[in-house]
Amino acid sequence: MKRKGQQILSTTSSYKASGSGEYEITSEIEAEGYKRVQLTGSANTDRENLQLSSKLLFGKDTYGLSGLSKISQGPRGKWNVDLIYPTRHIVLNAEGGRKRNTFETDFEVAWDKDKDESAKVSLQASGTFKSSRDVTSTSGKLTLTTPFKPVNSLTISMAYDDDAQHYGLNGKMTLGDKSQQISSSLSLSKPLSLRNLQMTWEAETPFQGLNRMDASVAHSIDAAAVNTLVKVSKGQKSMELSVKALNGDVTFASRSLKSDVTFKSSLGIVEDISLSLSHEDDGAIYKCTGAFTRKGDRYQAQLDMNHNLQGWQLRNKGKLVLSTPDNAITTTWEHSNGLNDITCSLTSSWGSGRELKVDLSGSYENIGTTVTGSLNVLSPWSAVRDLSVTLSHDSISSRCTHNSAVVLNGQKKASVTYTFRSDAKALNSDFALTWPWTEDITVKVSSKHAQYPYTAVVRSVMMKASHKQSGDDATSKINIDYGVRQTVNFELRVRPQTLTLARATLKLPWDKVSMVDAGYSFSGSSKNFDSSADFTVQPLLGKYSASLLLNVVADYMGKMRIATPHRQLPYAQLTVTSRKNNIGRVNNIEAEIAPRQIYSLNTVYSFAKPIIFSANVETPLESYRKFAVSMKHTQEDSGIQTQAEVHYPPEQNLEGSFTMDWSTGFQGSLQLKTPFDQYRDNHISVRHDGDWTAFNSHAEVDVASQRASADAQFQVQHLQHRWQAGPQRSCWA
Repeated sequence: MKRKGQQILSTTSSYKASGSGEYEITSEIEAEGYKRVQLTGSANTDRENLQLSSKLLFGKDTYGLSGLSKISQGPRGKWNVDLIYPTRHIVLNAEGGRKRNTFETDFEVAWDKDKDESAKVSLQASGTFKSSRDVTSTSGKLTLTTPFKPVNSLTISMAYDDDAQHYGLNGKMTLGDKSQQISSSLSLSKPLSLRNLQMTWEAETPFQGLNRMDASVAHSIDAAAVNTLVKVSKGQKSMELSVKALNGDVTFASRSLKSDVTFKSSLGIVEDISLSLSHEDDGAIYKCTGAFTRKGDRYQAQLDMNHNLQGWQLRNKGKLVLSTPDNAITTTWEHSNGLNDITCSLTSSWGSGRELKVDLSGSYENIGTTVTGSLNVLSPWSAVRDLSVTLSHDSISSRCTHNSAVVLNGQKKASVTYTFRSDAKALNSDFALTWPWTEDITVKVSSKHAQYPYTAVVRSVMMKASHKQSGDDATSKINIDYGVRQTVNFELRVRPQTLTLARATLKLPWDKVSMVDAGYSFSGSSKNFDSSADFTVQPLLGKYSASLLLNVVADYMGKMRIATPHRQLPYAQLTVTSRKNNIGRVNNIEAEIAPRQIYSLNTVYSFAKPIIFSANVETPLESYRKFAVSMKHTQEDSGIQTQAEVHYPPEQNLEGSFTMDWSTGFQGSLQLKTPFDQYRDNHISVRHDGDWTAFNSHAEVDVASQRASADAQFQVQHLQHRWQAGPQRSCWA
C-alpha cells in the first residue's frame, strides 16, 4: 500500500505442505511507524504424533503457544503445552499410560521456567491392579510437589488386597519428610463369618499422644468354645479384654463348662482384673471354681464334691474354700448312710488356726434292738473346746440296756446307765445317773412273782417304766421319784424297722441341768431326703444341731446347717441350688457363718441363642461387697453382637460391646466404658461398602479423649485408560 509515492504497509506470507501431513505458514508485516510483526505457525497432523505450534514476534517481544501429543504402544501418551509471552514462560508436561497391570501418570506445570526453575508444581499418580482366581490386589500412589510451604511435598498411597487368607487395606499420607507421616492399615482374616473374626488395625501419626495406635480383635466360635480377645493400645498405654467360654462334653451323664473374663491395662489404676468360672461333673464328681482377681489380689470360691448313690447306700463328701487376700475359710464334710449306719462330719477352719469340727454317727446291728450313736464337737472357743456325747441302746421284749455319756473339755459331765430284765418269775431293773454338780443317783428295783407271796424291793426310790409300740415307733419311758420332789423322767423313742428316727430325753430336777435331749431323724428317699441331729443340755450348754437336706429329683438342691448356742458362731450354713428357667441354668452357692455374714456365688448361663452368662459374688466385707460379670452374645447369619459388663468395688463398672454386620457391606464397632477419668468412653468403628472395583471405607478411633478418623475411596473407571484413588477426608481432633 502506497500514499503519494511513499510505502505505508507491506505483507509477506509463505505456506508449505508435505504429503506426510506437515504444514507450515509464515507471515511478516511491516508498517511505517510500527514495530515489525512476524507470525509463524506449524502443524503435524499425524494422530500418533500430533504437533501444533504458533509464534508471534512483535518487535523484540515474543509470544508463542505450542502443543505436543504423542501416543505410543502400551498404550502410553505424552503431552506438552508451551506458552511464551514477554514476562513469563509457562510449560505444562503430562505423561501417562499403562504397562500390563500398572497405570502411571506424571503431570508438571512450570509457570516461570526461564527465571525460576523451582517455580513448578508436579503431580505423579500410579496404580496397579492384579486379579486371578484367588487373589485380587489393587494399589495406588499420589505424589504432589509444590514450592509452597508448608505443603512442599504430599504423598498419599493406598493398597487393597484380597486373597485366600485375608482382606487387607493400607493407607499412608506423608507431608514433607517422614516425620510428618500418617499411616493406617486394616486386615481381616478369612473366612469372615459370625463364627470367625480376626481383625488388626494399626495407625501412626506425628501428633503428640497419638504417635502409635493399634487395635486387634480375635473372635472364634465352634461347637465347644467361644474365644474373644480385644486389644487396644495408644503409645505405651494399652488395654486388653479377653472373654473365653468352653462348653466341653455335655451329655446326660456329664458336664464340663468353663469361662474366663480378663481385663488388663497399663493405666496404673487397674492393671489386672479377671473373673473365671468353671464347672465339671460326671454325676459322681463335681468341681466348681469361681475366682476374681484385681491388681494381684485374688478372691476365690472352690467346691469339690463326690456323690455316689446306689439304692440306700449314699456317699457324699466335699470341700468348699472361700479365700480372700487376707483370710480363707475352708469347710469339708463327709456323709454316708446305708441300711445299718449313718455318719456325718463337718470341719470348718479359718484364720489363725481356728477350726470347728463336728462328727455325728449312728448305727444298729439288729432291727429294733441295738442302736449306737455319738456326737463330737471340737471348736476354738474355750467354753466348748471339746464336746463328746455317746449313746448305746439294746432292747428286746424281756431285756433293755441303755448307756449314754457327756464329756466336755476332757471331763465327764454326765452319764446315764439303765438295765432292765424280766421273765415269767422275776423282774430286775437298775438305773444310775452320774453328774459332777450333784450326788450320784442309783435306783435298783427287783421283783419275784412266780408264786405267793409276791416280793419286791425298791430302795428309797419309786420308779415307773413302760414300753409301747405305736405304728412304726417304739417308745420306752422311765419315771423316777426320790427324796422330796425329786423327779427324773427318761424317754426313748425309736423307729426300729427303718431306723429313721431316734430321740432320747432326760429331765432332771437340778437348776444347772434341767434337761438333756439328743436325737436324729431321716425322711424321704435316696434322691430326696431331709436329715437332722441335735443335742441339748439346758441351761448349762444350750442346744447344738445339724441338718442335711438333699433333693436331686427335680433340678438340684442341697442344704447343710449347724447351729450352736455361742454368740461368736450361732450357726453355719451351706446351700447349693441348680435349676432351669426360661433363660437358662441358674446356679447358687451360699455360705453363711453368722447372722448376715453371707458369702454367695450366683451364675446363670445358656448356650442357646443368644449365649448368656452372668455371675455374681457377694461378701459381707465392706470393701468387697459385690463382684459381678455378665455377657450376652448374639449371632446371626449376617452379623454378631457381644456385650459384656464387669462390676467390682467400690461401685465401679467396666462395660464393653462388640458388633459386626455384613448384611450390606461391612460394619464393625468396639465400645469400652471404664471408671477411669481419662478413659471414660472409648470407641472404635470401621465401615466398608463396595467391592474391589469401587468402595468406600471409614474408620474412627476415640480413645482417652483423643479422636481420629480416616476415610478412603477407591474407584476403577475404564480399566484400560484411567485409575484414581485417594483419601477424601482426614480429620484429627
